[in-house]
Amino acid sequence: MNTQLPPVRPMKLTFGGRVPDEDIIGRDETADSLWEDLEANSIQISEMRRFGKSTLLRLMEMRAPEGWICVRTSVQDARSTADLIELTLQELLLHANVKERIKKNILSMGQHVDGIDVNAHLVTFHLSPEFKQSASQTFRSVLESLAIELRKDNLRMVIMWDEFPDAIDAIRRAESSDAARNILALLKANRQSDDGQYLRWVLTGSVGFHHVQRFLGGHGQEMGDVTTRDMGPLTNEWTRWFAASLLLGMGLDADESVVNAIADISGGIPFVVEMMVKFIRDNRNRNQKTLPHNLSSARRLLLESAGDSAIGAGFTPLLTKVDDYYGDLASLAETVLDDVARSPQTVSELTNGVKDFTPTPSEHDIRQVLELLVDDHYLLFDYDSNTYSWRHPPLQLIWQAKRRNA
Repeated sequence: MNTQLPPVRPMKLTFGGRVPDEDIIGRDETADSLWEDLEANSIQISEMRRFGKSTLLRLMEMRAPEGWICVRTSVQDARSTADLIELTLQELLLHANVKERIKKNILSMGQHVDGIDVNAHLVTFHLSPEFKQSASQTFRSVLESLAIELRKDNLRMVIMWDEFPDAIDAIRRAESSDAARNILALLKANRQSDDGQYLRWVLTGSVGFHHVQRFLGGHGQEMGDVTTRDMGPLTNEWTRWFAASLLLGMGLDADESVVNAIADISGGIPFVVEMMVKFIRDNRNRNQKTLPHNLSSARRLLLESAGDSAIGAGFTPLLTKVDDYYGDLASLAETVLDDVARSPQTVSELTNGVKDFTPTPSEHDIRQVLELLVDDHYLLFDYDSNTYSWRHPPLQLIWQAKRRNA
């Protein structure tokens, strides 16, 4: 589908901060397709940090079809079942389209509520001790009441939990695996009940849920009915528009060759474009050669910006070392990523390449690591050549720059 792009306009770097609503670009079709999916199923979205998952949820809320209510919250800081549920009930209290009867019901479950000001979004909700002890059952009751009210008004609701795997794993650590599984079972029961057509879920995570599932055991059946979606990069057209707008925002009306070089080497990943433009801005007075005019000079710019300590680790998440969720497999995973970054590898080549690794990993270990790295969007598998390669070439270059082996 061809989308008419607006004229290039000055845009400011956000450095990983909140993107202004008017600067959310290139994701309209993605948001609309997610709404189409929600007609049939709840959704989980797993993508690396800084790919714009939280921003996509905001855009979905802005583009909600008529008859839908969005309740969106980050649950990354939840450390218990009660935390997870309190955060969600707090957002329900804030939402203008949630009926007052439901809000009064929620308030009756609270020990105290501090600073109620719906317009200013100042609500801190705490379950009273008796409800905190049975937080899951309390939440089940609230969801059932919600469904009744939604059905009466012919409305539907989607609850968006950002960084959901982090919350489930925190509950596993702080309480127990059973407590974490209880939450998953509650959600699945809700999705598969008659209420499921009125209440949907969007669950996002920078950490793939497969990592959490490894620690919980079982076969992942708790999420088997949820549609999995990726975000993917921006289109070439939107990437060029984004690069040109960021350059214009720093007062540089760059020619087409510069814009195209930055866009092409970035692979359509917004934070990679930002990282390179930031490097240009910070170094333009010291080095007039920072502007790339071809793919070769853009590659050098990407490597220099990724290796610049001033950029900060926040600009290159998960690209210095693999996530802590890999545990004992982390060192092996990093070695595999190093080898594949140099050239695509078969399982046999990888097995031979780590024969001096201590302790020597088995082919089973290597295959397990490869499966995790594919699920985490680091790698992809080519069936024609039977080789693994990096899924996103610019992230491969950043990995090499950070580890000083480009």
